[in-house]
Amino acid sequence: MKKQFFWLLSVCMAFAACHKAGVSIPPAVPAISGFDPQKLSAYNYVKIKGSNFDTIAGKNAVSFNGLAATVFSVAGDSILTIIVPQNVTPGKITVTVNGSTATSRDIYTVLPGTWIQKANVPGKYPLPNEGRYGGIGFAIGNTGYIGLGAN
Repeated sequence: MKKQFFWLLSVCMAFAACHKAGVSIPPAVPAISGFDPQKLSAYNYVKIKGSNFDTIAGKNAVSFNGLAATVFSVAGDSILTIIVPQNVTPGKITVTVNGSTATSRDIYTVLPGTWIQKANVPGKYPLPNEGRYGGIGFAIGNTGYIGLGAN
């Protein structure tokens, strides 16, 4: 009985180790689980969370309602930081990797008005994770102000 068990186990292991030469495993399909912020405007940074993104920024094609966007950075294969394109309109986000496309479940909204940057925030601009953070912003009339925080 023991011999039969070991023989069967050996045969199963041999079959498990075999594979067909030249057969490639298809690349994983990207998926979008969410993005932040949900209300955005042109030139802002948006973090897209998901899975199976390419770890090389240039190999991820991202669009906002069909309008191509710039991939600023990649964190592993699960987070893309995107710069929102000019003339963005409300809609869904799509990410295409290796010919496979994922579309966001949620629709983002676009903040009204046109913003004009008057000065850079101190720090290593334009890196979003460096320089000042935790600031406080407010508007008086049509002018926005930001200050305080830490760096």
